[in-house]
Amino acid sequence: MAHVPAFYGPIMNVVLSKPLKIGQGGRWEATPSTSWLALVRLEASLIACLGNEIKAAFGEHAKGMVVEAAARYGRYRGECIRRTVESKGLAPDIPNMWKWWDLPVTDARDDERENDDLAPDFNSYEVSNCPFAEVYGVLYDPELRGPHCVAMHTAAFKGYNPAMEFWLPALMPRGEARCLFRLRIPPDESEKAALRAAVIDQPRRLDDLRSAYSLVVRQIAVVYHFFADMLLDAAGPALTDDVLRRALAAWGTYRGQEMRKVHLERGWPLDLQSFALYHDDPSAGQAWLAKNVRVSPSEYHLEITDSPWSDWFAALATGRRAAILWEESVPAQAKAYNPGISVSIPRLMERGDAVSEFSYTLA
Repeated sequence: MAHVPAFYGPIMNVVLSKPLKIGQGGRWEATPSTSWLALVRLEASLIACLGNEIKAAFGEHAKGMVVEAAARYGRYRGECIRRTVESKGLAPDIPNMWKWWDLPVTDARDDERENDDLAPDFNSYEVSNCPFAEVYGVLYDPELRGPHCVAMHTAAFKGYNPAMEFWLPALMPRGEARCLFRLRIPPDESEKAALRAAVIDQPRRLDDLRSAYSLVVRQIAVVYHFFADMLLDAAGPALTDDVLRRALAAWGTYRGQEMRKVHLERGWPLDLQSFALYHDDPSAGQAWLAKNVRVSPSEYHLEITDSPWSDWFAALATGRRAAILWEESVPAQAKAYNPGISVSIPRLMERGDAVSEFSYTLA
């Protein structure tokens, strides 16, 4: 699959290049690749909005706070990957890390890595097309995006194998032309012998749509959880909630503005039928389930009965702050798309309800 920039318009160009299928919640039905593209855009833009609001609230202290949040969620990811690898009786080498990496490998990612030199104890590769760098370049404060990337990757690799050495001779979020990654496990003879005996398998591909969607949602939930976790330690509950609410409102506004722009360019009416069908969080097979769906130009109603979002927030014990994600971002997105849309969320799984109910109306 040719490179697709991680923005709503180019993603919709790919979606609309084939016959459109409608899935859960009256939304377009994704493939593993288009699901990956859509959700990575959501993750990158959420990170940028969180970092920017931390900068607005804490000024010169923001860089250290963002680095800490990125290190927390990177370390968590790396430790989880190591547990997966070890549970399969495999050595914690570099090929096994990539094989069991916590993001799905789909056609949309095939062009990411170039000049890939991979051995059990060494890896050198380049990236010239990165969806995170693309979104960071237009949304994320320039003083924060580079340190964020370095902190997250370093913590993830160290979390996977504490002996890992990692450096970035070049990094797009620092303004350089591409990212150059270098990873190395030092030649401790006992560990090296085990690593050298490992077999380098082909990358683990994910063609199962539910799993591909859920893996990226997991990463978004992990990002949000550990940003909130860092803020609670640094600033206490009240200021944490204030920063999160402003960041999530900004996130929803960005998403709604992108949808509005593309829909106007295509000549689509800015009504709830367009909003639902071409939503930027797609249907993805059985990844999430909805009932009592009503879609018309003036009404959009759905009740979500099963969702990896609520599952992952529950697994992370994010608590009531998981509800803030929906309470702030959903109305902000709808208003930015069309100021005449009003939203109510009478029930929400993240508040302890059995289902999440979203009701949109357009006056």
